[in-house]
Amino acid sequence: MQRPALKAKASANPLQRAAIFLLLLTSLRTGSAQQNTAEASPVATQLQRAIADQQASLGAGDTGAIVSKSRHLAALALQFSGAMYLSQNQSKPADIAFARALEVEDTPELRQQLLATLLLANQPAEASRFEAETLRTQGDTAKTRLLLASACHAADDLGCTITQLEQAVRLEPDSAATHLALGNAFWELNEYQYNADSLNHFTTAQRLEPASFQTNYDLGAILSEYQRFADAEAPLHAAAQADPSSPDPWLQLGMNAFAQGRYTDAEPLLRKAVDLTGTDLQHNQYQIRRALVALSRIASQADPQLASNYAARDAAIHTVMAKSNIAPALSQSTGLVNNFTAQGRADAQKSATHTNAAANEQTQQQLAQLTAQSLNDGGTALARTRDYTAALPLFRLAAQVDAQQPPVLRNLGLAAFHTGNMDEAARAFHSWLQSHPDDALAQQYLQQIAAGIATPSKP
Repeated sequence: MQRPALKAKASANPLQRAAIFLLLLTSLRTGSAQQNTAEASPVATQLQRAIADQQASLGAGDTGAIVSKSRHLAALALQFSGAMYLSQNQSKPADIAFARALEVEDTPELRQQLLATLLLANQPAEASRFEAETLRTQGDTAKTRLLLASACHAADDLGCTITQLEQAVRLEPDSAATHLALGNAFWELNEYQYNADSLNHFTTAQRLEPASFQTNYDLGAILSEYQRFADAEAPLHAAAQADPSSPDPWLQLGMNAFAQGRYTDAEPLLRKAVDLTGTDLQHNQYQIRRALVALSRIASQADPQLASNYAARDAAIHTVMAKSNIAPALSQSTGLVNNFTAQGRADAQKSATHTNAAANEQTQQQLAQLTAQSLNDGGTALARTRDYTAALPLFRLAAQVDAQQPPVLRNLGLAAFHTGNMDEAARAFHSWLQSHPDDALAQQYLQQIAAGIATPSKP
């Protein structure tokens, strides 16, 4: 029998993909000028780039590139879908989306997101199983433990986070990153107040990496919290030298001087922090307000007008925060643990907060369509080389995500037939023919299946 060409018309039009993406961006726009739009989201940017790359691979006709680019695009679309579900507290569909994404492309970020979802959904047995599977497949290393700690932190489980980070330190005691992460976890656990555990790990991290901005800044910050101002001077100046563009060390040095009543020393330090902050007022959750308040108080006796100017700038920032419903910052901590949370989830939380249910549903449908199209493209490229065994899982997953996307069911039937999965092929062809009853080729395959088995499976 002559091998039929698999159809790919549903995904071969770049304009159609572009239209889907534009609809996606539109539905993800927020109502606040201070919130990030989807265009600014790193995940949305990755998705847009992945679409362009995948379309370029289709145009070039390189089978290997088509398969890899299509899989990557599908994984990103599923990841974005899962992040949106998670931001809406829909843990079950988020779990499914992340698991499917991991099936397509196994990455640390996806593993982190899936485990965090299981923890958030209060599924300890599933979470433990997945943790054990991750340790088995990825290896029980500090890197893996950091990944697991990231998932625990994303699920707001500090106890689990600390447990995993303690294992990371045990496995890699000479890693500044692990000590820094564990110190930050204790810092957060103690509501950003001085504690011996954080001081111990920050001190060790700074000893291991004495020229690092983060190790010096975090050590200086906790020493400042404990009012060990003299001890904090050296690491804070070292942090400023490591990153001359950061306002954080100068702000902390200025606030330390202010707390000691050394206003003459504090004023230039705080002004430098303000200058380095520039227009990035949101930096560290508007921590620059601390500098403006202190500067206003310092200038109140010698220059009331200057004091008034500082106070007015602070009031303007406060107004922006109030309109945006932004809570004041609890701390200045910028350590690794605070940076752990997957950006995909954070971006989706920002973008989905103000969207309505109808827009979210439309976006999920578009993501499902994009996923199914991408998987169909990859499967089609493989099937055209007669590698039906590799193509079948892609068609199968495409049908699970969006069975209505043509020609996914038809291609699933063909791949299943050529790999000897006749029951699956019959189900796929029956479903396909319900909406495409004139497809003679699909009917022919069903007849062949019927001739080979007693009763073809029904859809």
